[in-house]
Amino acid sequence: MGYLVPELLAAGHEVIGLDNFSKYGPVARSYDSHPRYRLVEGDAKDARLLTELAADCDQVVAWAAMIGGISYFP
Repeated sequence: MGYLVPELLAAGHEVIGLDNFSKYGPVARSYDSHPRYRLVEGDAKDARLLTELAADCDQVVAWAAMIGGISYFP
């Protein structure tokens, strides 16, 4: 998402990021202080939270990383 969020912000969109910080903890991004960007700490498995966040959205981009290294190889 590192390249997509700045593009969306530059195009005038409001962006909400969702992260549970399960692997690396909070990471500073160049757009963290942008007035049209909001980061929410939460889990994408939380249906209530996702429903709330998406209520006023025109579009939702789902993007997730599977972090596990060699354990994902058969």
